[in-house]
Amino acid sequence: MRQNLCQAMIYEVIVIGAGVEGSATGYYLTSRGTKNVLLLEQFDAIHTRGSSHGGSRIAADTYRQQFYVDMMHKGYKMWNEIEERSGKKLFISLMHHINIELLTISISCYS
Repeated sequence: MRQNLCQAMIYEVIVIGAGVEGSATGYYLTSRGTKNVLLLEQFDAIHTRGSSHGGSRIAADTYRQQFYVDMMHKGYKMWNEIEERSGKKLFISLMHHINIELLTISISCYS
């Protein structure tokens, strides 16, 4: 019995933080065949202290470095994959629902 308990405590990957990024990492690893993944989280499963909590969070793909733009586009595809597998809408892009006009205002602080 003790040997089985010790074997259960060996993980291929340990992810610190089970918020949106950590959970996505765990999902990605297990969906690609990683057997033993442990997510460690300091808060309860449902809490309001995470960096992704609240109605004003964004996912941006307007970076100067092309690597980040490519990474975000891959992320959008991965969100779609998770939505298809779960049958739930998880990611809402407001860019498809609202018309945004950019307004630039020049303000002179010197008189």
